[in-house]
Amino acid sequence: MPVGNPCLIGDRQFSSQLEAARSAKRSKSAINYHLDRHGNLDRLGAKPGGPNNSMGKPVRIGGQEWPSQSALDRALGVPLGTVSRWIKAGQLDALTGAVMRMNTQRKAA
Repeated sequence: MPVGNPCLIGDRQFSSQLEAARSAKRSKSAINYHLDRHGNLDRLGAKPGGPNNSMGKPVRIGGQEWPSQSALDRALGVPLGTVSRWIKAGQLDALTGAVMRMNTQRKAA
């Protein structure tokens, strides 16, 4: 009688997590982590991170629009996260002023 929790890696069935770990040359804690975190072992062995395919929320200031807050950060030449901090802190005057200065500099160039 097999001891442990049965699991799948791809289409291969294992009678226990320990058996799956040995077959995949991973630790049992890695198997547990993936099952707890993702509910399956599909990402086992994948590189962490990966491409960020999420779409940012558009930001509109006056008649101008940027695809995301980070796109506006880059357009303004400020550190990433600055626009987000201004919005969260309710400092919309600072944000509007930065956009106006950017527009003035573009017109002068």
